Amino acid sequence: MCFDFMDILPVIPEKGSVGASGDLAPLGHMALALIGEGYVFFKGREWSTRTALKKARVKPLDLHPKEGLSLINGTQVSTALAIKALLDGECLLKSADIAGALSVENSFSSRRVFKNDIHEIKAHPGQKEAAKNVYRMLQGSEIVQSHSNCGKVQDPYSFRCIPHIHGACRDSYTHAAEMINHEINSVSDNPLILKDGTIVSSGHFHAEHVAQALDFLAISFSELGAVSERRTHFFMKGVEGKFHPFVTSTPGVESGYMIAHITASALASENKTLAHPASVDSLTTSGGQEDLVSMAPWAGHKLLSIQKNLSTILAIELIVAGAANTLASSALQAGRGTGPVLTLLGAYCAYRTGDRSLASEINSVAQCIQSGLLLKTVSQSIHLE
Repeated sequence: MCFDFMDILPVIPEKGSVGASGDLAPLGHMALALIGEGYVFFKGREWSTRTALKKARVKPLDLHPKEGLSLINGTQVSTALAIKALLDGECLLKSADIAGALSVENSFSSRRVFKNDIHEIKAHPGQKEAAKNVYRMLQGSEIVQSHSNCGKVQDPYSFRCIPHIHGACRDSYTHAAEMINHEINSVSDNPLILKDGTIVSSGHFHAEHVAQALDFLAISFSELGAVSERRTHFFMKGVEGKFHPFVTSTPGVESGYMIAHITASALASENKTLAHPASVDSLTTSGGQEDLVSMAPWAGHKLLSIQKNLSTILAIELIVAGAANTLASSALQAGRGTGPVLTLLGAYCAYRTGDRSLASEINSVAQCIQSGLLLKTVSQSIHLE
């Protein structure tokens, strides 16, 4: 509690744990700080723990029997990575629906396929939630109404199947969150002292549940990036009579958003590699005693990379859909949920400028996603599931 109050943070290496027999190496560094050894972050810089505690007038812990072992022999590092991924992931799931809705609207795709009665006949909760979100986002859209009798039969899967794809990712998130919540509220120590005083050696430190949950999430967030990139790809082909290929106002002279799409493609491909499950890999440690390990920490680190990439992929989709709106539909009223998104994009994107460096715009919109500003902006107008 003193460390938290004084904002003293132990210096812990990112890597060095296989997620079995506890996250021994990183937790060992945490425990060092608690007993006055090792290094900490304090007042904006790194100090030796001894010096920092002296300056903060905090006494190090004097450990008693089994307390040292309990500090290092658990899944806390792996679980902490999972908690961060889940907190960030909730925002990303909703942001993916927001981006998808903006793309549906400005690609002149159908809103009808997101109606509630269509998705009520499927039992997947996430599918129903995603469908509701897109349908609500497009409420009152004159852009949607402008092509209601176009005669188009079907849109590509990346648009029409948003509820099914985003929904599966939502349901995987829910399952993973349940597994992590169980781990948070469990004992991950060893050996165990039972109520009757019996001492037993078990394997509660093994982070297999955490590793598999993180792998589920990695697959889900990678898939959200994959389908977002496909929607951006659709815009690159142009829509006849609405906007030119690569969403450029001067075809043949300007490249429009071609390079931005290439960036999204590169990141989506990288995510597919990172989504390879860590939990199916293992290297024997401790002379063969730990003969199958979870690799949960690596599962967590690569998941965070996937989520960061996803923020950029979604940012590119939003920017491109906004550009299509500027060229084809700016005179029409956008949806109740998409209108605020277009206003937000307008604060960062110089759509009327033509070809330009897009790096700062992409980074700014990605930051809006990561900070929750995009979600907050939309939530002021409509409720998102």
